[in-house]
Parts: sequence; structure tokens; C-alpha cells
Amino acid sequence: KVGGSGTHSFDKEHPSQYPGALEAGTLNMPGIVSLNHSLDYLKKIGMENILEKEQRLAGIFLEGIQCVPWITVYRNPHKKHVGIVSININHMDAGYVSDRLSLDYGIETRTGAHCAPLVHKYYNTSSMVRFSFGINNREEDAEQCARAVLEIGNEAN
Repeated sequence: KVGGSGTHSFDKEHPSQYPGALEAGTLNMPGIVSLNHSLDYLKKIGMENILEKEQRLAGIFLEGIQCVPWITVYRNPHKKHVGIVSININHMDAGYVSDRLSLDYGIETRTGAHCAPLVHKYYNTSSMVRFSFGINNREEDAEQCARAVLEIGNEAN
């Protein structure tokens, strides 16, 4: 951060006193207003309702893949979870699976270490495919994800 501020625009050094020291430029007013509206939206729906829907969708996905021995699910079945499910298809690179899901099925996932090295140490993995179900997903989306995983996995097993 170099240069002036909104109060000392021609200074060559960034302010060292607070709060100016924390302000790198013009405040993101559209972002602030949008964040406020999104919080109103979440309050209107209800966080409990959002969590329940995410859990239900994750459950539908898990139900569709749970009996397949070549899919590893990284989830403690005895704990409550949000709508996130991480998996691997045995003997398949997680990046390859994620790419196939995106290119062939239009399903976007996140693959990699997920900034959680201790999780990977615990499970002895280097990468996982993460599905994140949210308020805008439908039951059909969770079912489609399960079908796609089964089709990709069936090719190698």
C-alpha cells in the first residue's frame, strides 16, 4: 500500500494512523450494500432452513453412492454436517474426476487439498473431490451428481 488517501491525496506515503492506515482506497459501497441485502435474504429464509436443505441434498447424494465399494467418502457418519461431501473414486485422480464432472456433466466441484493438510494426513490422501450443496440446488441436482460419479467410476472399475 503506497500513496495517499482520500484525505491526503497527494501524500506519497500511505497513512500510518488509524483508521486511514487500514483503508487502501475507496470503500466498496456496492459490495457493502449487496452484503447487507444478502444478509436480509438469509434471515428471511432462515439459517435453520438453509442447513436442513443442505443436509437433505447431501443425504440424497450419499444415498446414491453409498453402496459402491470403489467410492471412498470422507465423512464421519456419526456427526452432523453441512452440505459438503468429499469423495474419491478409487484408482482415479481427483483432478481428472472433477474435470470430467465439469466437462461432461456440467457439475462444478472443488478438488485438491482444500487448505486442510491435517485432513489429508488423517485420511492418507493428497486430494479429494468436494461437492458443496447449497440453498440454490435442487434434489435433482444431488441425484445427477450421484449418477455422474457412478458413471465415471464404472468406466475404471
